[in-house]
Amino acid sequence: MEKEGFCWASNGYLAKLYNAGSRSVSRRVAELVEAGFIVVEAAVNQHGQRKIYVAECASPNLAGQKWQAKNGEQIITSKRSVQEDHPPREFELFWEGYPNKVGRKACLKRWLSAGLNKQLTEILAGLERWKASDRWKRGYVADPLTFLNQERWKDVPPAAPSSQAKREMNVRKSTPDEKAKARWDQEVMRQRKLSENLHKSDDELAKLAHEALYGSAA
Repeated sequence: MEKEGFCWASNGYLAKLYNAGSRSVSRRVAELVEAGFIVVEAAVNQHGQRKIYVAECASPNLAGQKWQAKNGEQIITSKRSVQEDHPPREFELFWEGYPNKVGRKACLKRWLSAGLNKQLTEILAGLERWKASDRWKRGYVADPLTFLNQERWKDVPPAAPSSQAKREMNVRKSTPDEKAKARWDQEVMRQRKLSENLHKSDDELAKLAHEALYGSAA
């Protein structure tokens, strides 16, 4: 642990080392993760073991933390997370640079569980690309948790549409003839729905529509 910063210890190994049950060890490991003292990496080695790191932000000063003895073991009774009080500098740099600051607690939890401190340079570079993108400049900024969960710092933001593409996206204006036809179709439909016109032919409905629009019979 001291040389490489992590260990491969399994729950079975820890249970044997401390003469405890596997379930007890599993529960204690989960409590240490929640309290912010260790980070467990899901990646395994050839023997199927996970990595356990000492959390970079875990403070050796436990003043204010509540501890109690139970069956000779020390357990944390305080629910307060060390990370929330002392987030790593790397996370603070990311948070300071992100334009849409929502969901800080969830983002910090994701940052620590994924061990993103080591990817800070890449993350900040990707963040700058997105901040310079046309999409973000137009206000379509992803929430920071989405940015972290989907590893969007690795993506290439879409290019801004060309002037030609923008022109093609504009809604084409209707011609006077198209507007007149639309009015005509709408009036014929209105006449058709009137109860007194239920049995009238198309020619009769057209005559009524003409009178309604132009004031005289065809």
